[in-house]
Amino acid sequence: MTKLLQLIIIGTALGAIYGLLALGFTLVYKATRVFNFAQGDLMMLGAYILVSFSVTDLQLSPWLAIPLTLLMSIPVGILFQFLFVRPLIGQPFLDQRCQLAL
Repeated sequence: MTKLLQLIIIGTALGAIYGLLALGFTLVYKATRVFNFAQGDLMMLGAYILVSFSVTDLQLSPWLAIPLTLLMSIPVGILFQFLFVRPLIGQPFLDQRCQLAL
């Protein structure tokens, strides 16, 4: 019974993470008409920073590590937006050479 409860909780948490990523893909595409497949990488960067703060390097309290992670992740997201996403707005989804091959 305990194993079943653990599997239900883990499955629900994993499904929630997948759902948040899917909502992120939808939100970014609807707002910019650009497919941003780097969302998983940016999410893992934030998770790595949080783990570095709370578990391995500094062993900070989660109540302090989470705001510090946000303060470090937000500038990375803004920089990514201006360097990679903005130049793609208005561009066709496929390159002309790819469209000819189809």
